[in-house]
Amino acid sequence: MKKFLLKVFCFVSILFLLSFGMDRGLFQLISSLKVLDGECEVIADIKEGNINADIIIHGSSRAWVHIDPLSLEDTLHLSAYNLGVDGGVFIPSYFRHRYFLKYNKCPKYIIYAIDFTSLDREWENFNLKQIIPWMLWDKDYLELIQAGTFLSYVDILLPLIRYRHISSVLKNDLFTQKRLKPWWKGQIEKVRTKGYRGIDENWWAEDLEKRVRDKNYMNYQLQTSVTQKFEQFIQECQEQGIQLFLVFTPIHKYWKEINENREEIFAYYKEISSRYSIPFLDYTTLPICQDTAYFYNGRHLNLKGSQLFSKQLASDLKHYIKPDVK
Repeated sequence: MKKFLLKVFCFVSILFLLSFGMDRGLFQLISSLKVLDGECEVIADIKEGNINADIIIHGSSRAWVHIDPLSLEDTLHLSAYNLGVDGGVFIPSYFRHRYFLKYNKCPKYIIYAIDFTSLDREWENFNLKQIIPWMLWDKDYLELIQAGTFLSYVDILLPLIRYRHISSVLKNDLFTQKRLKPWWKGQIEKVRTKGYRGIDENWWAEDLEKRVRDKNYMNYQLQTSVTQKFEQFIQECQEQGIQLFLVFTPIHKYWKEINENREEIFAYYKEISSRYSIPFLDYTTLPICQDTAYFYNGRHLNLKGSQLFSKQLASDLKHYIKPDVK
C-alpha cells in the first residue's frame, strides 16, 4: 500500500511540475505577444509597481481609447497613466483600482470616465477573460469567485486550468492574427502607450442611424448594488486625499439618442457630483459628437477624435489642477 501511495505521489508531483512549467511558459508567451488588447502590458506595469503616476484614468474601453495620458502630461506637467478596462461596467474598474493601489503609490488625481452602462450590472465575462493569465495563486482574485462569476477555486489553485476560459481568444491572437512569427523574430511592438491606444479606424456603425429612426432604444439601469460600490469608491478616494473627476467622454449623437433613460442616468451623476463636491465634466454635447469623422462607432472616438478630445480635456483640467512646474 505504501509503495502504491508513493507511486501516486510521484506521478501527481511530476504531473504538477510539468503543468506548472507549461503554465509559466504559456504565461510568458502571452505576456511577450501583447495579446488581449494590451492588457498584458497594463497588468504587468501594475504588478511590477511601474506606474506611480500623479493622474490615473479609470473607466471602460472608452477610457483607454479616448484619453491619451501624454496629452495630460504635456499640459499639466504631471505624470499620467490610463487604467481603462475593456467592458462597460464599473466593478472591474473598482477591482483594478484597488489592485493598482496594492503595488503603486496613491495618485493625486483620478479621472473616471463614466458612461450610460457603468452602473447597469456588476460583472461581464468579457472583463474577466482579460485577467485570467494572472490569477494563479493570487488571493486577490478570490473576490471574483465570491462575487458569483464563472470562475472557480480550481482556476486559481491549479496550473493551466483557467486557460480553458480563453482558449478561443488565445487561438485567435496567437494563430489567426499570426503573432507567433513576428514574436520569434523579435518584432512585436507595444500595443498601448501608458495604457492608452488610439484606434485608427473610420466609422463603421451605420446601423445606429437606423436604430434611431426605428426607435430601437437601449435601456440601461442604475443597479443599487453597483451605485453603492460606486459611492464607496468615491468616499475612499476622498479619505485618501485623491481629487476625483467624473468625465463623460464624447459619444456620437446617435448613441446618446438610443439610450432611453439617459436623463435619469445624467441626473444621478449630477446629484453625485453635487453631493460629494466632485467636478462633473460632460462632453456629450461637443460639436464632434455630431460628426462620424471622429468616431469608429457610436461609443468610441477614433484616433483623430481621441487626440482632439484629450487636448481639450487637458486644457479644461487646468482650471482644477495646478501644473507641477519644476
